[in-house]
Parts: sequence; structure tokens; C-alpha cells
Amino acid sequence: MLQQYDAVPAHRRRDWLDRAVIEGFIATAVMTMVLLAAFAIVVALGSDSPGSPLIFRWLWALAHNVVTEHAQTALPAVVLLHFVFGINWAVLYAAFAEPRLTGPGWRRGLIFAPLPWLLSLLVFLPAAGGGVLGLGLGAGVLPIVGNLVLHLVYGFTLGYLYPPEKDHALVEHGEIESADEARIIAHSVHTLALGLILGLGLGGLLGLIAQATVAPGQSLWVALLLGAAVGSVVGTMLGSFMGLTPQRH
Repeated sequence: MLQQYDAVPAHRRRDWLDRAVIEGFIATAVMTMVLLAAFAIVVALGSDSPGSPLIFRWLWALAHNVVTEHAQTALPAVVLLHFVFGINWAVLYAAFAEPRLTGPGWRRGLIFAPLPWLLSLLVFLPAAGGGVLGLGLGAGVLPIVGNLVLHLVYGFTLGYLYPPEKDHALVEHGEIESADEARIIAHSVHTLALGLILGLGLGGLLGLIAQATVAPGQSLWVALLLGAAVGSVVGTMLGSFMGLTPQRH
């Protein structure tokens, strides 16, 4: 019966926004870890020596260009925007794409992934000085291929975490036996998502206030990033705790 849910499009779930926020955050975190690992490999293998093979010169250019320079200059802001965009894409996926796609969740996510990939190549990279498709970076086709791999990782993770058929499976296997249990789970997810978003925003704001009043010599961006990171963690913990006591109806 589980395959039956995989084979047909799902309707938008009632808690779709809360789920999208949480799972978009997780998918973005997974993509970021893959990005950091790939960047470390690129730095280790790249070479700007004229006698080096072309692929090694491309790798060097991929790690040393105007886009990476801009990112290193305002790294905390870039990281925050990276997660904001990741969550927003997840919201769009849950609201419009996922209910209209068929197949298992991971495949729906992979089908959706080319959309943010194309936007990255056609909008973000040109705006950051890398040229259309990243061809202005001097790294050949690597920006296109690498960007695609990262977005496929994001789409796969998002789709795998967000298939509504999982809820049907839980009901069918007896793990969710009543409407009350379903309501408890929905309330927990809602408070978790709310805590994550509020903690992210309030933590960043408190970081800015602390930078201006307590430690004015510290970097503005570092304060913003640390505040947002701590705030998101605390907000998630508080949201999880609040979700243990669902509202009565």
C-alpha cells in the first residue's frame, strides 16, 4: 500500500508550511556540508601553475575568483542568505511543486532541483560577478556541474524528508492511531518551526544589539551570525519543549 501513495500526486498537507521550514533548513544544512567538503577538495587539488593540467587550473579558478572573494568578505551575511533562500525554496516546493509531482519523495525533490539550479546560474552568479552560467570565473564547466550537484543534494534531501505519503504510512502501520495523536504531532511541528524562525531572527537582532552596546569592537557580521546561530538553536529547543504540551480543542 505504501507504493500506492508513491505513485499518485499528494494534496497539500495542512501543516505544509511548518514542515517546509524545518525540512528546508535541514536540506540547506546538508547541501552546505557537501559544499564545504567540495571546497576543501578544490583548494587542495587546484593549481595556477601554467604547466598544470587544465582541470587543476579550473579547480584553482573555482576557489579563487570574484564570487569567493565577495563571499569571504561578508561570510556571515552570505551564510544567512543561503539559509533564507534554502527555506524559501522549500516553501515554494511544498506549496506548488510537490503536490503536482508524482513518484517517491526523493524523486519529486530531484525533479524540483533544476529550478533553483537555473536561477543560481542565470541570476545569482551574474549578479555576483561570475557571469552567466559562471563562465566568467575561468573554471570552465565546473561551476555548472558543481552547482548542479549541490542542488541535486538539496532537492534529494528535501524531497526525501517531505513526502506526505510518510503520514499515510504511519497511519496505515498503526503508529498514529487517532486524530488526537495527529494533532499532537502537528502542534509539535508548528512550534518547532516557529521557534526556529523566531530564534533565527531574534538571535540575529540581539547579536547586533550586543555588538553595538557590549562589544563595539567586534565585527558586525560575526555578531549577526553568532546571534542568529545561537538564536536558532535556542528557538528550536524551546519550540520542541512547547510542542510537548499541545493546545486543547
